[in-house]
Amino acid sequence: MKKADSNMGERIRECRKRQNMPLKLVAQCANISVGYLSQIERGLSFPSVKDLAQISQCLGVPLNSLIDGTVPEQHESFVLRLAQRKVSIFENGVTKLGLSPSREGGLGLFMVVLEPGGRSGETLYSHEGVEAGLVLNGQLTLVVEDQTTILSEGDSFQFASTRSHRFFNSFPGVTRVAWVNLKDSASSQV
Repeated sequence: MKKADSNMGERIRECRKRQNMPLKLVAQCANISVGYLSQIERGLSFPSVKDLAQISQCLGVPLNSLIDGTVPEQHESFVLRLAQRKVSIFENGVTKLGLSPSREGGLGLFMVVLEPGGRSGETLYSHEGVEAGLVLNGQLTLVVEDQTTILSEGDSFQFASTRSHRFFNSFPGVTRVAWVNLKDSASSQV
């Protein structure tokens, strides 16, 4: 497995300390162990998408800020070059590549790559916003509340992120999905 973004843990720790939140409090809020959160902060473990979403909710920060770091300044370009892409590799065989040069208007475009068996986590999770996607190749199994759907190449989806959801690749090959997150105007989560 490739090395994940070691700065993600540092960003989580900085955010937690800036808010004077003890490790134990954030771990309890995110429903994970203190040891696991400590390992994440030190770059020894990398969270699932679900766990990272829970941590961001507990810290009251946008999920994307923990993945990508600080929000780009408004004077930055409207173009994102291949070499500038932020790549985050999560446990469970999920890689997320940032394709948006900024989060202007709360919109984020990503390429989600799932290895065979790759998944967002074992349990459903939710957050504020809306998400949509297009399966570019492979198959994506998407679970939204009590509905499970298998999407193949060319299929697309859209749902409110407040609906409990998870996703995984049960396909024997790699699955790639162009994924869009839109932050709800009343929320800081994506």
